Amino acid sequence: MPPTPPHRPLIALFILGLVGLLCATTAAQSSVGCVPFQGSPATSGKCDPVVTYSNVYVALGQTYESVDEGAANVTKLAGAFVPYSCRQALITFACLGSFLECSVDTTTFTPSVVLPCRSVCERVLTECSAFAIENGLASLLPDCDKTVELNGVVYPAFPPDGLVDCNAPPAGLVVGYSQADCPYPLKYNQDGEEYYQNNGYEGMDICVYPCPDPMFSDGEWAGVIVVDIVLNFLSFWLSFFLVVTFLLMPQKRRFPALIFFYFGLLSAIVGFVCLFFPAVRGGIEPLVCTEGTPKRLVTMSNAGEHDGGGVVCIIQGIILYYCPMAAMFWWLFLVLTVFELIVLERSTNFIKRFHLFYHIVAWGFPLIGVVILLASKNIGALTGVPSCFMATDHEAYGWVLFYGPLATCLIIGSILMTLSVIKFARIRFRFSGHTKDKIEQLVRMILLVMAYFLILAYPLAFRIYQRVIQDDLIDALEEQVTCSATTATECGLTYRLNYGSLLLEVMDVSCYGIIIFITMCSSDMLIWWYYLLKAWATQSPRDALDISKDMIMGSGKWGESKNSTMTKSSKNTNSHSQSFEDDENDGSINNEDL
Repeated sequence: MPPTPPHRPLIALFILGLVGLLCATTAAQSSVGCVPFQGSPATSGKCDPVVTYSNVYVALGQTYESVDEGAANVTKLAGAFVPYSCRQALITFACLGSFLECSVDTTTFTPSVVLPCRSVCERVLTECSAFAIENGLASLLPDCDKTVELNGVVYPAFPPDGLVDCNAPPAGLVVGYSQADCPYPLKYNQDGEEYYQNNGYEGMDICVYPCPDPMFSDGEWAGVIVVDIVLNFLSFWLSFFLVVTFLLMPQKRRFPALIFFYFGLLSAIVGFVCLFFPAVRGGIEPLVCTEGTPKRLVTMSNAGEHDGGGVVCIIQGIILYYCPMAAMFWWLFLVLTVFELIVLERSTNFIKRFHLFYHIVAWGFPLIGVVILLASKNIGALTGVPSCFMATDHEAYGWVLFYGPLATCLIIGSILMTLSVIKFARIRFRFSGHTKDKIEQLVRMILLVMAYFLILAYPLAFRIYQRVIQDDLIDALEEQVTCSATTATECGLTYRLNYGSLLLEVMDVSCYGIIIFITMCSSDMLIWWYYLLKAWATQSPRDALDISKDMIMGSGKWGESKNSTMTKSSKNTNSHSQSFEDDENDGSINNEDL
């Protein structure tokens, strides 16, 4: 959001510059030259509609360009944050005082100048006095009764209208706005011209904060994009591998292994939308920024503009809100399952009784959040983030719909996880059939719980960090805009969001699938794929198809082929399936359950 207009330094420098400018040009009339008016490129054309005469005065030692620059040094301070009527009066005053009308007597060949009329000065007093007084700068307003002495004769600096020849602005003059009215890093809102013309010339409507965020350099923004794409690419494909594996392996399609399947599925969806949606829009920047002039962050208010180019961002924001929220609840239920297995030593049959409740909460609560966000129009692009998500200026929405539930899940999950790890370290795996594989799977489950805890905890910590420094960021941005407005240069930020923390946030939300793959890809999965691929590589298509069906359905003799290794593998895997069935009956935990 654009900062508060920097009134005080603007008006001070502007009026001081005008007084000095007018005195200098008036005192220099003893050495005069007339040149054709060639426009005012240094003022970005602000003086072009004001100066309606053909020739202008250039003093000895000056050039036309220096006169133009002198006018620009004043007009550039009359930007979008100066009240509209005052800005019009100030620009008129500056242009007529800089580009003095000049004519040459054809008989004596002596030049003469025409000064601005008194009404031009008085208009500044009328339109700008309230603004100056409000900011404690009344003493800096121009003196319309000022006189100058030339060759022993006293002349009024602003000749009275109608009594002597003087210059006034054209009737109905309107000096339009342009990028020159917007201090760095703000951009001129060309798309919003009709809006601010009909709703008052407010600086925050005319000059808007651009997209992508100029807080970071092009190189830093490119680094964020590269990290996001690379990690999401790996996360998607690794998650996709786990999803396919869990769908094909019969022992992975049972509770509690299904919880891991949900993790993999949600991670694969997140990775897909973070890769596919930018590809549809032609890159991450076109995804999060509008196509207008200037580019702005996509919101639900502007998503329909430019043929609905921002709708893709809104859809991505819905998915990237829903999936992490669902994963957050499933993580809590996974911690609860580990707690019941290790600490309470309950059977999987008992824990399965709550599985329907888990589904209702994990899939239902995020859906309610999506409905609320859509109804309140709080989904869109975020500053400095290469994706779309929950975007709201209302702190309550963020904490009620995301960060509050996240903190609650982390607190409850941390307590249960700590108790489970302590009990896990103290006992000797008091489960029936406590094999090496079972111990490996329990360790893997605890590692997933702990790793996902870190993934969930960092966004909460990052949000708290953003809130702590928010006031400092706003102050720094206001200082940057004020400096840029008063010096007409691109001033830098004195304080900004830590780039490393932003990079970690991008890495955190992009590596879900990688973490799940590292913690959940077990040796039995790889062995299963090895024999499946080996069947297609060494068997006839019909035999390979039969073996594949048996491996997927978990029935039959997988190795009834010419390959003895396949036969041996089939029997071993079938024995595992039978072992699962036996354990299902007595309710104890088994390797294939995990």
